[in-house]
Amino acid sequence: MYKAVLTPNQRVIVAKLFDAFVDRDYPECATQVFDLGMTLGFRYFTFILSMGINFDIDNEPSLQANLIYTIAHLRLGEYIDAEGVLNLHSFHGSVAWATRLVSISLRKTSLGDELEHAQTDVQRLQAHYYEAEGRITDRKFEAAAQMFKRCLELPGNCPERGLRPCASSLAGALRTPILSHHEAITNSHLSQSVPPQFDRGAAIKFVSG
Repeated sequence: MYKAVLTPNQRVIVAKLFDAFVDRDYPECATQVFDLGMTLGFRYFTFILSMGINFDIDNEPSLQANLIYTIAHLRLGEYIDAEGVLNLHSFHGSVAWATRLVSISLRKTSLGDELEHAQTDVQRLQAHYYEAEGRITDRKFEAAAQMFKRCLELPGNCPERGLRPCASSLAGALRTPILSHHEAITNSHLSQSVPPQFDRGAAIKFVSG
C-alpha cells in the first residue's frame, strides 16, 4: 500500500517501475519515472524528482522513484543525469531524507553518516538497502550480498524489501558498464573509454547466493 494517494494510472506506472528495477531493466526504469512524472500535470517530468507527488519527496513512491532513477542512470553510465537529481533537490530549504539516500547512492556520503539522521525503522532499513545498491555499483558484490542480508534482518515495512535483485537479473546487469563513482568522475571527460573488467568470480558467487 503506497503512502501517497495515487490515481489508477499512477499505480500501474509504479508497479511497472518496481518490476523493471527488480529485473534490472534500467532503460525501462527511466521510462517509467518519466511517465510517472508526466502524470503530475507539469510541463517537465522532473517535478517527481524535485518535489514528488503531493510535494512530499520523502513519501512512497516519490522517494523510490528518485532512487531508482539515480541508480538506473549510474548503471547506464549516464552520470550527469544521476548527479542531476541532487541539483533538483537543491530547491528544498532543508535536506530531505530522499536527498540523503541519493547521496549514499552517489557515494557522496557514508551509511554511518546518514544513519545518524534516520528517525524510524523504515529509514534505517532504506539506508542499508541503498548502501547495498551502492556496493553493486562499486562492484563489491560480496559486500552487497552481506548488506542485503542485513536489510532482511531489520524491522520496517517499505517497498525496498521487495526490490532486492534476483540472481538472473543481476547477472544480466553485468552486461551494462558499471563504474565506481571514482571511475565515473575519472572517465566522464573522455570521449572514448573502455569499461573496467568486472570481477566476474565475485559476481557469480553473489548471484548464486
